[in-house]
Amino acid sequence: AAHAYLTELIHRRPRIWVRDVERLHALLQAHGAEATRAAFEAGLRADVFGAEYIAHYLAPTEPARPSATLELLA
Repeated sequence: AAHAYLTELIHRRPRIWVRDVERLHALLQAHGAEATRAAFEAGLRADVFGAEYIAHYLAPTEPARPSATLELLA
């Protein structure tokens, strides 16, 4: 997934891909290989290319509050 993602990133962002790759490397170091690979796969499925998209997929999501869920059901 990483190879396919980086190849497409370089082709789609010929002027700024170096900055993206540097940020992607930092994200890899912070989140680990498994999470980063999953984020690359998500980016490929969504057809979005850039470090900001991978950062989005790696961002922790907050679970829905039980009270908010219950309010919706009432």
